[in-house]
Amino acid sequence: MKGPLPGRVMACLFTIYEQMMKRETTYEEAYSELTGILKELEDETIPIDKLSGRVKRAMELNRYCRERLLLTEAEINELIKE
Repeated sequence: MKGPLPGRVMACLFTIYEQMMKRETTYEEAYSELTGILKELEDETIPIDKLSGRVKRAMELNRYCRERLLLTEAEINELIKE
């Protein structure tokens, strides 16, 4: 029974991961993570082996926050027009 178990475990973990990725991140969560990464960069506490990954994640979060702000601005402008 050793063989099938790892496959089942991996399938279960993959399902959990997919569910987590589908959950929409709030602006506040993204902004908080982004500011944490920026603090790490300023303090130079990120190991060199993780630096490019953290910068990439910061860019993703920055894009997400910018898009959320633009979407919210457009929605508010539409409400004001009504």
